Amino acid sequence: MGLSRELKLAHIKKTRKEWLSYCAYIGAALFLAAVAAGQPAAAPLAGAAGIGAAYAYPSYRKKEVAGKAEKELPLALRSIATLLAAGMPFERAMKQCCQGTAIGDMLGQALHEAKLGKAMPEALHSLGEAVESRQLQKAMAQLSSAYSKRGSPMQLRKLGEEIAAVQKAAMGEYSGKLVVYSLVFIAISAIVPALFQAYVIVGSSFMAGMVSPEQAFWIAAAGFPAADAAALVLMRLKRPFFA
Repeated sequence: MGLSRELKLAHIKKTRKEWLSYCAYIGAALFLAAVAAGQPAAAPLAGAAGIGAAYAYPSYRKKEVAGKAEKELPLALRSIATLLAAGMPFERAMKQCCQGTAIGDMLGQALHEAKLGKAMPEALHSLGEAVESRQLQKAMAQLSSAYSKRGSPMQLRKLGEEIAAVQKAAMGEYSGKLVVYSLVFIAISAIVPALFQAYVIVGSSFMAGMVSPEQAFWIAAAGFPAADAAALVLMRLKRPFFA
């Protein structure tokens, strides 16, 4: 997938050229920061890491946008299904669900486009295409069927329950993995630094030159905190975005 498409799905209002320039600025800033800190050898790595992180951010952001929409999707579908079954008009039922949630704001945008003259099925299709989420795309297709009287409110409710079941299973899987992630974080943040400290203290007494004082300082002051931060970021990335 191209960067322009990534930016669009992430709802970042930047062109490809503008974002690449931003990545270059981030890389240059981190490069100069490393040089100013007296670590010229680490400057290229810092600059490359900054460019890579900035370039990858739209991919993360688009998943976050999709997760926010998916979070309230089951409840929204079941609410609309209930209102439709009670005889409420489709547009009014959708409007009732457009309050205070990400999916509500998106449905509100679809209603606004429909008021401006776009056909409701087309507006719902555009909404599904604006976010990279198969769950949202299926929901918009089902809503379009309900609007065209080709689908029943019961089908909407069933789809909402299916999405809720999938999300529950994903959270259960993540909870099981979280135990392992927590053990890894404890090892990185507590056990490894303690072993390194013992290694430096004991090793320096009979093996000179193993680790210089400057190296020991930077490993403790920057290396271990960076490893802790990386572990936390990994745990967050593994977490379902709708959670």
